[in-house]
Amino acid sequence: MTENIKNKNILVGQYIVLFMILSFGGWAVETLFCSLLAGKWCDRGFLTLPFCTIYGFTILGLYGLLGTPQDGRTLLKNVSGKPMRFLLYFLITASVTTLAELVTGWFFTKVCGVSLWDYSGYRFHYKGYICLEFFLVWGTLFLIGMRFAFEPLKQAVAALPRWALFWGSAISCFFLMADWIVSYARIFFQSI
Repeated sequence: MTENIKNKNILVGQYIVLFMILSFGGWAVETLFCSLLAGKWCDRGFLTLPFCTIYGFTILGLYGLLGTPQDGRTLLKNVSGKPMRFLLYFLITASVTTLAELVTGWFFTKVCGVSLWDYSGYRFHYKGYICLEFFLVWGTLFLIGMRFAFEPLKQAVAALPRWALFWGSAISCFFLMADWIVSYARIFFQSI
């Protein structure tokens, strides 16, 4: 019984560390992309720390639902043929990612009074929250990233010693929660 609980705790620690790595990676790629486009440093994200948690939540959520394109889970489990499974994987991940972007963009704009991105300069956008071009970008990045990078990253995290998983997940959760509280408090007190 206690061995089973210990294994579940290790798995939870692995997913917390993965979440932090993916959130940091999303922040880094987005910051680099936007900085190159603007020709100046653009720190992306809502938090003070270098994390865009929408990436961590979306990637791990879709992994839980669909798995990777090569293994296919739940919705894709019975899809025959690799091309059809990869096409459906692309469409589902692009759609869910775009929906996450729409909901997150709307929430931060309407509830927090902060606009985190604006696609109104792109053709085929919806209120600046989402656009067709990034629907295609998200689907492509998801398909390539989950096909080639996710499993090696997951295996690297699984190879970490237990103490590193414990302390890595505990410390990162503490700082992430503190950052969320401070960031929301800053917005709340600015609006009063």
